[in-house]
Amino acid sequence: MELENNSKTDPSKPVLVPGDPEKLHQAKVDKDGGLMYVQNQHDTNAKLAKEFKVKPMISKQS
Repeated sequence: MELENNSKTDPSKPVLVPGDPEKLHQAKVDKDGGLMYVQNQHDTNAKLAKEFKVKPMISKQS
């Protein structure tokens, strides 16, 4: 018997097995075209790149 076919405690939520949340997140990342960062993360990355004299991370900002 597959775990996904077990009775649900909340009918609106699917039964998840190990690896399912990661697969769902990877599908979202693929759909979005990559990881999404908040502006603070972009600012911190630029500051650290300057401080350590390395090439800054390239990103598509919306």
